[in-house]
Amino acid sequence: MDLNFYLFNENVCAFSNCLKKDKDGNIIAQLISDESASDYQIYFNRSNSKAPKWFKLISDKVTTDSAALWTQYNSAVILIKENINENDVYFAVTLGFGCTLIDKDKIVPNFGLKVVLNSVKDKGFKSIESKAVGTMSFQKREASSMVTHINEFDFNSATEILNKLVGIPEKEDGEEESFANKVIGGDSCKIVSKVEFDDLKVKCQKLYEMYKSLKYKEKYGFIDHVKHIKDKDLIDKLEENLYQSLINRQNDLKISIAYPDLLEEDRCSYFELAGHGGKQLEYCLTIETIYNYLNGKEQDKEKYFKKIKIQPYDSEGTPCADNRRLYDYFVYETQLDRNTYVLSTGKWYEIDNTHIQEVNSEISNFVTISTYQELRPFKKEVIADKIKIEAEEIYNSDFDASNNFVVLDQKLYHNSNGKIEIADLYYIPDKKLIHIKKKTNSSTLSHLFSQGYVSAYLLKTEQGCIDKLNELIRDKSTEIYDKNTINDLTVIYAIATERCENNIIEILPIFSKINLLNFAKNLTNVLGYKVEITQINIG
Repeated sequence: MDLNFYLFNENVCAFSNCLKKDKDGNIIAQLISDESASDYQIYFNRSNSKAPKWFKLISDKVTTDSAALWTQYNSAVILIKENINENDVYFAVTLGFGCTLIDKDKIVPNFGLKVVLNSVKDKGFKSIESKAVGTMSFQKREASSMVTHINEFDFNSATEILNKLVGIPEKEDGEEESFANKVIGGDSCKIVSKVEFDDLKVKCQKLYEMYKSLKYKEKYGFIDHVKHIKDKDLIDKLEENLYQSLINRQNDLKISIAYPDLLEEDRCSYFELAGHGGKQLEYCLTIETIYNYLNGKEQDKEKYFKKIKIQPYDSEGTPCADNRRLYDYFVYETQLDRNTYVLSTGKWYEIDNTHIQEVNSEISNFVTISTYQELRPFKKEVIADKIKIEAEEIYNSDFDASNNFVVLDQKLYHNSNGKIEIADLYYIPDKKLIHIKKKTNSSTLSHLFSQGYVSAYLLKTEQGCIDKLNELIRDKSTEIYDKNTINDLTVIYAIATERCENNIIEILPIFSKINLLNFAKNLTNVLGYKVEITQINIG
């Protein structure tokens, strides 16, 4: 039998607190068990019958009573109170669509995930669901035909969070069998096991014991780095921060636009913004284009977050992805009560402070912050009330007149796998490869860090790439590189952003810092290069 267990947080102190209420504050389900029972209650609800979606196709051909074909579903939930360590702890066991009856704002996040990680042996995992947060967000699911180690899945614990795990729990010492034949964990915990009603309290105790264990921290402590936020009061405060940032037209690395869906770039031609007193077409979405659309008109939060929609279209004017809220496109990082929160694809996450401190400390060991006065600011101007920032190719081409730089932008090295740009600029006096990106969104920064690594890797491993670099710089530089001298080069990431008093590392979003750290470690430890980062001002 499959049973789904939920654990409620410490603020729940009565069965009624566990259940959803209607707008009048009444519980949406009916009590069907003995109301005098102190340690459990069972609630039930039956939906109104309605025509299935497919009924419209056959409705005028049906000769019997059509209502007999309509659907309805039954929901039930068993609420259990267990006294653990002199505290009342509340659980829900959902049956049918019973998950629709409970108040999910009050459940403990990652309850099932921790149960799985604490109960499944190293090579006992069957499938994994994960999500990248903070850049170009995506979700993925992988399944294995046999039990295996979590490291065998395509999962990056530095840049992704676990949504769900499936595994086979191992027997503990002294037990004849494990507490379940299979366990599936996310926020809830589903177990596959033979269970009678009288066994439920024991199962709750066992699951709570597994949840509270710290065993998972030995190998899987990364799951505490990022936590999905569901508390409505907290989200209201975070949304107020976002709203004020939009009103003040914040334009730095902590706010950007990312597609909430995986768009087919060759199909998507333009975007239609609507819901703010007119429609506007844009061929590329950035925070600047969003501000141009808002055009200084202040609206309430509901208008900004729910009413403004973005619809992607192909070249024929056909929608090529879902019509989503502007809110779902924001990638936003903010501070509240000394904690760090990130909004991504319409969901809020809290980033563990200790993890942030560890990332900041490690970056300082691998990346040097540098300043180059010769890298002039990007030009910015306002044309027809729209902000226009100088294109990267125009910016780079200006350095062709300098004796200290060689322009490498758009001068490609070809190999059997494709073509790459070695860098944007080569700085002759200090032997530096400079990779330049304007700040547009977090995924742009990820691409920048990756580009620098791939270029450095090919210079280290392919003589043809070294030959191409020597060919490009020979008119201005006397340097001739070979496999023994290629590590004399320094890889520089140059990020163009609005003027800021803080150093460039401090203004990077946390997930961009993590990406930078991963690439810098490989550039330094594996390939032997030095890595620097610098800021180019805009305007």
